[in-house]
Amino acid sequence: MPQFIPQSHCSCCWFKSVPGLKQHQSLAHNYSFDLTASANNPHDYLVPTKPAPGIFHDYYNELTGDICNTNGWEINLNTLPPPISKKDPNDWAPYHDQMQFETAKFLFKNAKMSASNFDSLCDLWGGSLHTKEGGYAPPFADHKQLYKTIDSTLLGDVPWDSFKLKYSSDCPMSNIPPWMDQMYKFWFHPAHSLVANMLTNTEFNSKFDYYQNFMSGDWSWMQADKIAEDRSTHGGMFVPIILGSDKTTVSVATGQNNYWPLSTKKYSDDPIFQQFKKQLFHAAMSRILASLKPGMTTPQVLKCPNCHFHCIIFGLGPYIADYPKQVLLLGIIQNWCGRCIAFPTDLDGSGAPQTSELTQALIEELSLGILWDEWGIDGNVIPFTEDFPHTNICQLLAPDILHQLVKGTFKDHLVKWVGKYLELEHRKAGAKERLADIDHPYVYLPAIKGHIPDNVIHMFHTFLEVCYIVCHNVITDNTLMELKDALNHFHQYCRIFKDTGVHPEGFSLPHQHALVHYEMLICLFSAPNGLCTSITESKHIAAVKKPWHHSNKHNALSQILQTNQCISQLAAAHVDFEAQGMLSLSCLAYLPPSNSQSISLSLTAVTTSDRPASKDGEEPSLDEDGSAGIVDKHPGLVHSDVKLACSPACNCARNALALAIELSIPSLPKLIACFTSKQLQPDSVTLSIVPPFTGHLKIFHLATATFIAPSDPSRIGSMQHEHICAIPSWHWGPTWYNCIFMSMDNTREGMLSMDVAQVHCFFSLTHTNGQTFHISKTLGLCALVCWFDHIADEPDELTGMWMVAPSFLEDGLPHHAVIHIDSIVHSVHLLPIFGSGYILLYVNCHNSLEVF
Repeated sequence: MPQFIPQSHCSCCWFKSVPGLKQHQSLAHNYSFDLTASANNPHDYLVPTKPAPGIFHDYYNELTGDICNTNGWEINLNTLPPPISKKDPNDWAPYHDQMQFETAKFLFKNAKMSASNFDSLCDLWGGSLHTKEGGYAPPFADHKQLYKTIDSTLLGDVPWDSFKLKYSSDCPMSNIPPWMDQMYKFWFHPAHSLVANMLTNTEFNSKFDYYQNFMSGDWSWMQADKIAEDRSTHGGMFVPIILGSDKTTVSVATGQNNYWPLSTKKYSDDPIFQQFKKQLFHAAMSRILASLKPGMTTPQVLKCPNCHFHCIIFGLGPYIADYPKQVLLLGIIQNWCGRCIAFPTDLDGSGAPQTSELTQALIEELSLGILWDEWGIDGNVIPFTEDFPHTNICQLLAPDILHQLVKGTFKDHLVKWVGKYLELEHRKAGAKERLADIDHPYVYLPAIKGHIPDNVIHMFHTFLEVCYIVCHNVITDNTLMELKDALNHFHQYCRIFKDTGVHPEGFSLPHQHALVHYEMLICLFSAPNGLCTSITESKHIAAVKKPWHHSNKHNALSQILQTNQCISQLAAAHVDFEAQGMLSLSCLAYLPPSNSQSISLSLTAVTTSDRPASKDGEEPSLDEDGSAGIVDKHPGLVHSDVKLACSPACNCARNALALAIELSIPSLPKLIACFTSKQLQPDSVTLSIVPPFTGHLKIFHLATATFIAPSDPSRIGSMQHEHICAIPSWHWGPTWYNCIFMSMDNTREGMLSMDVAQVHCFFSLTHTNGQTFHISKTLGLCALVCWFDHIADEPDELTGMWMVAPSFLEDGLPHHAVIHIDSIVHSVHLLPIFGSGYILLYVNCHNSLEVF
């Protein structure tokens, strides 16, 4: 039966032939990036060699980012940068050697071992090295030496600073609330030192956004116009500081969030305390960012990732925050819009733009009551941006895809309204039954088809189109027209909820109202996907929750800060050692010959032998760090790179005939033979005359795909890493066969350039029975797949989703093929076409592809 698949916008090239395919050239993509800079143009970093249609390059004439000396004087463009470090290439200070550094990094950052466990490990380690003739000591004697050594690392060590704030306004004569006498302590890194430290990180070299994405927006150019009015800034480099704030709970069980005074609910009914919290936030932000203020008008000479010095001009860039934080930042009233002056009861459209100048004029002329009731302004709050030049907080609020679109509009509004609609139409019992059927497959859009009117499905379709469009990494004028058209259709279809009484009061909702400003915000800040709260939320676990769980929970804040600082120092030391080529060899290379030889022999014996099956016969686990697959630590900017697991599966077929019997695919030996012939001698043979393959092979149940996902910038370089499974029985249960995307025609766009298949097995070919040729290590990495065919050359008109169906041969058997793993882009999740009936209870994620 047909299957739904989400619409894809990937377009790398792949060539498909029947029954095999030619080797995929992984670097032949629509977009490849040149990571080298020419001597004549320092802006050549990350220049697309094949720019997309409608893309052009433009440069600001005054702020040219010229290199300079430490005094700020411009120097010749061909001048070599100063050395990364002046220390000796073998100087591991403050560590004794590579072994001690890598031990510290692994145990503190990766394993996050507690002090007591570390001491126990050191005792066991020391005992294992002790001999009668002497022996070697472990890298560290105990946890104290470890912490002391890391603390001695100067690189990445931006010291913490603190300040205290206290309520200073009028207090009541008696019964003074405790919060009025309390001191609120803030810990922070000086902003200037923090940014300077980031700029010196050589890992950012060639990764600065010189003119793409954010720097292509109108806001950057308007800021440059203001800065360039001062001729002393000419030749400098504009460095906007993108800010963001987001609260989190360090413990889900306790709901503990008392490390940020604005989160306390103890005095939530006290209007004076509520006012004080707002003022506290802005006073703290002004103090934290104060060190950047001189550099916003006077160029600062700082070292950059290319190891050259540049004259830097800072600017406060867009602020990433959800709606409650935006209310706090702007000093407005809940349910009002901070970007326009539309009244909260009439947010269906857009009002005149809100500006800092207008707000200031209203505060000077009107009373606090009128400001609050008629303009939605809290006149007692002065935004912290008023303390900095060239800064307008009304203009700096970034769009928020996560909370405004995904969580706000989709989850909190549309999904809830569907439930209310079903209650109105079928009463509570009928609605509950239908909602259970919708929730059963854990997907939404295909599942609601048949339960609600087509106009509601059209509404979801157009809304998802809006989400897809704003997640594009490159947005052109044509994209903005598509966005405007999709928004108009969404608002049109959304009226069904008003007409049917689900939401009769209209749609004056801040989250939905924010969509009307997206076109303007995209023009200001370029693609909004790079300015989303998902970026700040992605840091919660690593920066807050994990350090809290590894603290003793008593005065944990200082421990959290210390843990983060140590991790930063280890990371900075790693970058420095790697830049000097000190980490190119394994630490085993520095061991004495006798020990090195014995360890090497031991490792070889383990890795080259056939691993015995585990005691329970379990499949390899999917570790979070991807250790089950081979992953390049520094992947290049290619669309996709697929690697097989480090070790083959145990107790599996060792030749093509046995694998054919195991998978019940008699034609498998011929499919493999045709594949090998096509790889080595393209178009020279046909399937009918190729002798069956009788060579040996190794079976793999797992592969890893590393690929670029431009719509998800929360990872470094937008790189994503995922597992692709082909497991015949997962823990003695059902099969686990993932589906995959391949690109088959780079002359077409979107889904029309893609093909879909289900992987049944990964394997490598070792030889071909010793006859005419041998398969190389690269050519012999294969996958057995079962094809899916496109049902139509366009997506479904109602849902907007593409449809595919299993492919069959003329004799009615499934259409299988052997492909090279280089043709795989990444995995894809197929969603069944559910129809109008209820889903049977036995249908689950394991058998849905077979049932439908």
